[in-house]
Amino acid sequence: MDAAQPGMSALGAAEPWFQPDPDRWRVLLDPAGRPFCITVLA
Repeated sequence: MDAAQPGMSALGAAEPWFQPDPDRWRVLLDPAGRPFCITVLA
């Protein structure tokens, strides 16, 4: 996730201030403000 998040940000994603479980997944917002999550598959 740490490697993927900067790429998502470069494409316009924003990170909201609240992250419910940042070690398990990251909530991001697309440029239109819709939330989506990134995670690592085990």
